[in-house]
Amino acid sequence: MVADLAKAELPRADLILCRDCWIHLSFEDIAAVLENFKKSVAQWLLVSHTPSQAKNRNKRTGLRWRHLDLERPPFDFPPPRESRKDHYPDVPFQIALWKLQDLPRINP
Repeated sequence: MVADLAKAELPRADLILCRDCWIHLSFEDIAAVLENFKKSVAQWLLVSHTPSQAKNRNKRTGLRWRHLDLERPPFDFPPPRESRKDHYPDVPFQIALWKLQDLPRINP
């Protein structure tokens, strides 16, 4: 399935896996995708997270990727319910789990 994650009606699921996606998007686009995720019936979000990142930098969608610490501005997510190191051996990525209802609106 190919879809615009910010606009498409998403398939029914309990959990959304959003791995290695937001690292390529602008803060504005991430905010739109998150709001669309919240409109779905999903309860949980499993997403790439780099808690050791000192500062989140905005970028234009589609250009180089960067690490994002979703607990820092502009995201300000609460601590994840669970997290695990992702498969990259030399990169501090984690895959982290949040309840979608617990996530604040992102103000890019």
